[in-house]
Amino acid sequence: MAPQAAVSVLFSGKGPDELFNLLRQQLVRVRFRASDFAGRNWRNPLYQTTYLALRHAGAKDWRTGLTIALTHSGQYHYIQTHHIFPQSVLKQAGYEPAEINEVANLAFISGGSNRTFGNKPPEIYLPPIRAARGDHALAAQGIPIEPELWKVENFKEFIEARRRLLAEAVNTFLNDASSERGSGAADVASLISSGEGDRLEFKETARLNVRTGQVDREMQKAVVKTTAGFLNGQGGTLVVGVDDAGIPVGLERDFSTLGKRQDVDGYEQFLRDQLNNSIGKDRCALVSIGFPEVDGVRVCEIRAPRSEKPVYVSDGAERQFYVRSGNTTQPLNVQAAHEYCAEHFR
Repeated sequence: MAPQAAVSVLFSGKGPDELFNLLRQQLVRVRFRASDFAGRNWRNPLYQTTYLALRHAGAKDWRTGLTIALTHSGQYHYIQTHHIFPQSVLKQAGYEPAEINEVANLAFISGGSNRTFGNKPPEIYLPPIRAARGDHALAAQGIPIEPELWKVENFKEFIEARRRLLAEAVNTFLNDASSERGSGAADVASLISSGEGDRLEFKETARLNVRTGQVDREMQKAVVKTTAGFLNGQGGTLVVGVDDAGIPVGLERDFSTLGKRQDVDGYEQFLRDQLNNSIGKDRCALVSIGFPEVDGVRVCEIRAPRSEKPVYVSDGAERQFYVRSGNTTQPLNVQAAHEYCAEHFR
């Protein structure tokens, strides 16, 4: 069976629990390193798990903008496996089938997109996608956003970088799935009801100081600090539009401070600008942002996975390192940050 045809039989009735068991049997554990992806192709359970992880991260089809899903119908919409570096291009460059068909060279996009890109190398077709849909469109598919890595001569470096990104995505998915099975938190409403902790925090607003009624830069910085703390820890979720008591209050007050785009698009742009400027585009690209409704009001869900490298927050000339401590985010001094990084990012 060709890799493109494999998507239609991804699971064959297998649920997440069965996939976890298969992964344990083949790899002895369910916490992955970049090296675990080396040589793995669509026949390995990591292929199915990678699809689930990228969908969990918010991966969308690059042409239509639809979230990837096996339920899309029609030959131009159903999901196919896409070779990021085309097979013909890599064969001509002398690469072996095992390298060409590795999971780290596969993305999940619609049949129509697959046909559109054809045999173009990524240095040709990825820049327009990035320009039209932003870094997150690539990062949600685990694609390194450095254009140098999209060149055929840098395929080896691309594969190494993407293995690391896929390991991050899969570990985040498995951690979240395990947590949800254990706590019953299958959606944001039940997640909120579980209360704040080391992997969950609520903020009433991200812009407006509810006491003064004015836009407050400290409120904006708090969102960045919390996100960085999750990235530097085990990952976590920040829900904006929920007060300290866990009551959803919505985003309308924040929306009213945005100027022309007083909607979810304007709000996400504001958040991504804050994160891009403070923690960098590469780490910001790992973060997914959604706007579910809870009890009739719109809230903002910011999901940050565990990062494989330290994340520092820039504020002017200063750089600060934050970690989670219980249900709070705390800064570490230089020595403490160095010791934490040596232990946590081994």
